[in-house]
Amino acid sequence: MIIKFKTRKNIYSAKQLVSYILTDKGKIQNPFEAPIILQNINRLELQTMHKDFLDNYKYQPTRKGSTAMYHEILAISKNDREFVTKKMLQDMIENYIQFRGLQNSLVIAKSHDMQHIHFMISSNELRSKKRLRMSHKEMKKLLLDFELWHKEKYPQLVNSIVHTVKKPQIYRDIAKEDRNHRREKLYQMKMRNPSKISQKELVSQRVKLLMQEVGNFAQLKAFITQDDDLEIYSYRGKIRGVLYKERKYRFSTLQVTKEKLLQLSNHQKRLEELSLIKEMHKATRDKQMELGRKGF
Repeated sequence: MIIKFKTRKNIYSAKQLVSYILTDKGKIQNPFEAPIILQNINRLELQTMHKDFLDNYKYQPTRKGSTAMYHEILAISKNDREFVTKKMLQDMIENYIQFRGLQNSLVIAKSHDMQHIHFMISSNELRSKKRLRMSHKEMKKLLLDFELWHKEKYPQLVNSIVHTVKKPQIYRDIAKEDRNHRREKLYQMKMRNPSKISQKELVSQRVKLLMQEVGNFAQLKAFITQDDDLEIYSYRGKIRGVLYKERKYRFSTLQVTKEKLLQLSNHQKRLEELSLIKEMHKATRDKQMELGRKGF
C-alpha cells in the first residue's frame, strides 16, 4: 500500500488541514461518521478542533523551519475499491497508529471516498518535547511492516501490494538522463536570461557558417583545422562533429540538417571517385610510357 508522508511547517494552517481531512472540501456530509479516529482531541467542534494542535505545539522547542504537523495518507488501489468496507478502513486506521507509534500523539484520521485515509498528526507527543519525526530507514520499515500486515489480513487487496513484491531490475539510461539534464539547464538559463547565448548555440552558429563555405568534408576539415578553438570529432573513421573546449558536439546536436551532411558526403564521395579514376589513368599512362621505352 502506498503511504505518502507530508509535512506542514506553519502551525496556523492547522484549521485548514482539520477541515480538509474531516470534510474533503465539503464532499463529506457527516465529518464525524465512522471510519474515523480522534485521538487526544478535547474539542469536538469542527471550527475549534485545530486549537488542540496549537496548544500542544507550544511544548515543542522553538526552532526555525521545524515541522508543525504531519499529513500522512494511505492510498488503496482503485482496482481494489470493490473489496473495501468501512470496518476494514477503521481497522487500518487503528493499526496504522500502532505501527507508526502514535499512541501518545494528537491524531485526526478520516477516510475519503473509500480509497484514501488521511492522518493529521502532531509533530510532538502530547504535552511533550518528544518529536515524532522518522528517519528514512524507519519510514521504509513502516512501509514494509504495514504492508505485510494488510497483505496477511486483507489478501483480497492484491492491487495495493507495492512494497513487498519483487520488482524487475531497472536499467538506467545514463546518456538519456545526461541529455535531459543538459536540456533542463539550458531551459533554466533561458528563463533567467533570454538574451544569453549558450556554448552549444555559439558552436552551432560557427559550424553553420563554415558549412555555408564548404562543399565537401575535406574542405570542412581544412577550415576547422585552421580554427583555433574547434577540432574535428571523428568516430569509427567518420567525421561526426566538432570538439570545442574539450567537449564533443555532434552535427545533429548542433542542428546541422541531414540534407547538408548528405550533400557534403556525396560531394566527398564523388571527389574520392574522381581521384581514384585519375590515379588509375596515371598508372595506365605510366605503364604505357615504360613499355615504349623498352621498345615494345
